[in-house]
Amino acid sequence: MKSASVPALGVLSSANSQVWTRSYDGYGNVTEFYEPEIRTHVTYDRTGSAPTRVDYAYQTAQQRSWGYFWNVGAGTLNSKTDLDNNVTTTYIYDTVGRPLITDEAGLRKTETVYDDLNLIVTVKKDLNAYGDGKLQVSTQYDQLGRAVLARSRR
Repeated sequence: MKSASVPALGVLSSANSQVWTRSYDGYGNVTEFYEPEIRTHVTYDRTGSAPTRVDYAYQTAQQRSWGYFWNVGAGTLNSKTDLDNNVTTTYIYDTVGRPLITDEAGLRKTETVYDDLNLIVTVKKDLNAYGDGKLQVSTQYDQLGRAVLARSRR
């Protein structure tokens, strides 16, 4: 809620402003987001280059946790796991780091096909069964990378 009047310099408090607090590790990575948002705790790998776990509503009964596995050299996310339900989503990339396949726990699959010669990207998603690829959107781009035409099929 906004204060009825603008506070004077140096007199901001939790009564007239929203105070956001963060904690950082030795690498400069945010490790804690405190209230008034949902308290979140982030754990990084031993080099401090990639988050390996994120705990939302940290240290409460509602805590939800996610684990992350990275290809740090390529800068790509290999998988993420809902640690509370043991559900894993995996990602596969092409040689230049573009996403090719997203597999959501073997239940839903998204495949991206790149036709670089014709500047067309087709995204195939499941409709009735895993891997059926029946929901498709093809987007054609111009030489500057702007979308000029999109077609959907089902």
